[in-house]
Amino acid sequence: MMLLKEYQEQTLEKLEQYLSFLNQERSLAFKKYTILNEQGVESKLDDYSAAAFDKMGQQWLLSLNTRSSDLFNNVTNHKSRYDGWGHSIPNICLKLPTGAGKTLIATHAVDYIQNRYKQQQTGLVLWVVPSDAIYRQTWKALANREHPYRQTLERTTGGRVKLLEKGDSFTKQDTESYLCIMLLMLQSSARKSKETLRMFRDSGKFTSFFPEVDAVTENETLLKKVPNLDVYDLADDVPEKLLNIRSVLLKHSLGNVFKVTRPLIIVDEGHKAYSKTALDTLIGFNPSFILELSATPKKEYSNILVDVKGSALKKEHMIKLPINIHYEKDKDWKFELDISVEKLKTLDEDCTKLIKQQGRYIRPITIIRVDRTGKEQRDNKFVHAEDVREYLVEKHGYAADEVRVKSATIDEIKDEDLMSPYSNVRFIITKDALREGWDCPFAYILTILSTAKSETALTQMIGRVLRQPYAEETDIPSLNQCYVYTPNQATGDIVKFVKKGIEQEGMGDISDQVVVSSMHQNQPSNEKVKIQRKPAYENQQILLPKVLTKTSNGWRQMDYFKDVLSDVPLTELSYIMTKDFANSITEKSSHEIDAIGFSDENFKLQKDFTKEFEVEVKDYSLDVAWLSRQLTDTIPNPWVAHQMILGLIDELKGEKYKKSEKAIFIHKLNIIHDMRNKLSQQIDQRAEAIFREKLCAGAICFKLVLSKDNELVFEVPQAVEITVNPQDPILDYKKNLFEKIYDSNLNDFEKNVAFYLKENDAIKWWHRIAAKQDYSVKGWRKNNVFPDFLVKMEEKDNKKTFLLLETKGRHLLGNDDTQYKEKLFDLLEQYYEIDSEVGALEVVDSPDKMKMRIIMNDHYSEQIENALS
Repeated sequence: MMLLKEYQEQTLEKLEQYLSFLNQERSLAFKKYTILNEQGVESKLDDYSAAAFDKMGQQWLLSLNTRSSDLFNNVTNHKSRYDGWGHSIPNICLKLPTGAGKTLIATHAVDYIQNRYKQQQTGLVLWVVPSDAIYRQTWKALANREHPYRQTLERTTGGRVKLLEKGDSFTKQDTESYLCIMLLMLQSSARKSKETLRMFRDSGKFTSFFPEVDAVTENETLLKKVPNLDVYDLADDVPEKLLNIRSVLLKHSLGNVFKVTRPLIIVDEGHKAYSKTALDTLIGFNPSFILELSATPKKEYSNILVDVKGSALKKEHMIKLPINIHYEKDKDWKFELDISVEKLKTLDEDCTKLIKQQGRYIRPITIIRVDRTGKEQRDNKFVHAEDVREYLVEKHGYAADEVRVKSATIDEIKDEDLMSPYSNVRFIITKDALREGWDCPFAYILTILSTAKSETALTQMIGRVLRQPYAEETDIPSLNQCYVYTPNQATGDIVKFVKKGIEQEGMGDISDQVVVSSMHQNQPSNEKVKIQRKPAYENQQILLPKVLTKTSNGWRQMDYFKDVLSDVPLTELSYIMTKDFANSITEKSSHEIDAIGFSDENFKLQKDFTKEFEVEVKDYSLDVAWLSRQLTDTIPNPWVAHQMILGLIDELKGEKYKKSEKAIFIHKLNIIHDMRNKLSQQIDQRAEAIFREKLCAGAICFKLVLSKDNELVFEVPQAVEITVNPQDPILDYKKNLFEKIYDSNLNDFEKNVAFYLKENDAIKWWHRIAAKQDYSVKGWRKNNVFPDFLVKMEEKDNKKTFLLLETKGRHLLGNDDTQYKEKLFDLLEQYYEIDSEVGALEVVDSPDKMKMRIIMNDHYSEQIENALS
């Protein structure tokens, strides 16, 4: 499985939180609706989707001025949409910049929505894409069983994934036994009339979803249950075999299949589905959920749940920045191409160094935008692809196979793996063919040779060179940036067009990362620069303690898995089911409430509707291996997980509960969810007890070992290396350990804390620890804890005290993570010690005492004062 980036994990956490609210609000809405209808009170079902979204908005407002607010934003009014019954359709948008891994997040989102909201592994997912290029790219990934996208879906369903295209046949049994993923082009699903597209025509492929055509009562009943089904009318060309049937004639069309199966709809590039026709069509499919993915959604159309910024991608090394733009006045296209070729050669030299130093392979590629690519379009007025190809081969000596053309009619790339060392592609010449579906991170240079105005090329193609190879920065600055060569244009226009292009990629917050230069105007590119400590602190060794484990030979860094989790007696863990939860395990689906409909014009609740629409499954036998795998993220020993599942099944079937295998099968996901929660709590409690016992016994310690061994001690560096934007303001903060601190290094809350620290007489110096890259401490949970600030207090009685601060938003007060860190900080502070036996250093600025505090953004100044006292 592909490891998720921090912003990807946070995106899914936000989705999970929304689904939790959605489940709560849906349950309340249906209970209220049922009670009122049973009392004979005419009512409508409350808009539970809007209620859940509003709760998320309230949560976000509490998180302002915290680090999390840099990523997420949802204070818009909810745009409600309704299905054929008039019920609310959950519809949310994840705003993800180009290159953020939308498809990977979408596959995980399918898991969350299917298992945690719909509570079913099987069913139908419509995956709607905007273009042929994205269609082919997505299909290729999902069809490959070795690809992380497909593996995520396989894990979601226990290996029961069926990939479909619009023209494929499939049955009701398929949707009940598999998770069927159907890829659709947006143009195929958006219709202007019922007859224009094949999807809405009668077909002999889908009879299993509908009653027999001559079953009058069953057809009429189905139409009442699904009132927006397409039917034949007098204007239709009714098939001859149906002419003598006096019944409601339901169309056995793919469109009607969607309406009765209530699919989950994934809309890639969702901002392209804003037309009334597209929206009406997608909503008309009676979706159980609509998940939109877009870099540039509009708030008037989309319920934006998550807004990932470009800075989050830069932090995770997903994109190359800055964007270096080179332009020349009064030069022809050959000159522009010459200088871009020279840049490619220098990048080649840097890549050779990289291979020698780290063994990482990068082969930089130049994308060249021309005016014409067609066979009959070559003349002297416009730059043609073949002009460029000939110039590169004849003038610069490149092999013909190193120069490829990609256009609407010519595809010399096809399925070639451009990142393979066996590929020799150096130049790709195109006009518009790479605007979508392009994800090769080896593209470093964009060269605009078209004689027409460059606005379109710059805005629509800038994203083609932004991705960072392997999502990992190199030690060579030139390979962490991208380059654009453009023809004659005013400097202001160049910057405007490129910034517009970055905004269209969903990264408007980093649009200042543009550096413009020419041979006549050489502005320095953004480079990694070293910032030294202030002279007063030069050459001082500032050491911080680590959490260590005692060994027969001394000490080593503590390892959560070796030193804590391995001592948790997994075989002693037990899962105890509550009586109420056990009573909920019946042969009736817990999510059937989705299917409630109306029986007549009086809108009275149809009591037996859910029973008739309950999902039919042919085989209710339990897959114990699959159930066991769902626990391995909690119980790392698969044998223990397997035995626990077997024991639970025996218990449920036994005299105590007398549950059928069918009931267990129907509720298996609820059972697994309950088991995970309760077992995780038990493991956490046992792990905490083990950690405390080992601290008390000295087997684990929070110790400053006065040694130059980096495994045993953390040394604050003499200089820090950062990428500097010349326009980024330098903050005037006193008492900072280093000479400079830039505005972009701190969020709003951190600026407040830093401003307070610089004015405090109790402080000698302070340092902003690099987020999730620098110093951290370990505890009884898997993930390290990364404080935000290191503070050295003024000495008292010749004793040196260091203070570690972690900043948190007020909305996180009292939550599980905050409580864990508070307990861990208290423990580590209590057990801190110095060990000078290993070998004392001559010059050491090391603490005699460590203090560790959580600072909330509510009354933070009082909390800092208390920490300093």
